[in-house]
Amino acid sequence: MNLLLMDNSQPEFVARVAGLLGCFYLVASGANLGATVYWFRKRQSWIATLVWLGLSCLFAAAGAAALMGRPPAMPEVAKAAIDAVLGR
Repeated sequence: MNLLLMDNSQPEFVARVAGLLGCFYLVASGANLGATVYWFRKRQSWIATLVWLGLSCLFAAAGAAALMGRPPAMPEVAKAAIDAVLGR
């Protein structure tokens, strides 16, 4: 099996990286939560506070899903754009 091939159609590859990806998403959630606290304490922009809180929740949900073995897949539109840029 070629582990350098990043294709979500390969269940073995997804199973191997799901835990690491889940941890990454939880760290990102924590960083966004830190930004939420910063903007909340600054009390200048409630919109920024809510945006950072929303991002934190999104990353927490993605992390939980990945840790359960079902990481979120990259949208097909993004895959096609990346392939076009790389000339595949």
